[in-house]
Amino acid sequence: MARWLLALVMSCVLLCADVRPAAAQHVRTSPLASLPRLYADSMPSSGKKPIPPGFGAQQALVGLSGFAVGGLAGGFVGAGLAPDNGDGWADLAGVLVGMAVGGALGSSIAVYRFSNAKGFESSYAATLVGSVAGFFGGPLLWVTVPIGSAVGYNLARK
Repeated sequence: MARWLLALVMSCVLLCADVRPAAAQHVRTSPLASLPRLYADSMPSSGKKPIPPGFGAQQALVGLSGFAVGGLAGGFVGAGLAPDNGDGWADLAGVLVGMAVGGALGSSIAVYRFSNAKGFESSYAATLVGSVAGFFGGPLLWVTVPIGSAVGYNLARK
């Protein structure tokens, strides 16, 4: 039993310690491994601040919350502005139009303000256009509108 324990400890020590000679430490790489670096060096710099990993997802989540708040507020405004003729369809249309306008504005404002607070600069008009473009997502508006806002913001980023 003691031999197995000693062998286990020695194996761990040898695996954790780097006892190879200096020539053996060189790792061979493919000649194509430096291609992405060469390609990136040959591209002109856009001067834009790089986006950190996961920032687009944060923008989309903030845009989703803005879409929910804006849609709710827009629905109430649309219900208040709907004609009071006793027709339920006209009331529903007012609510839906108000929710659409409020959702687009809420999502774009949330993404724009969040991203500017994080130190990025872009155009609000581009963010709003991306939000409106998200309406082509069909029944998944609650997903595509915030993503459209984030994409519009990042495309026009300075």
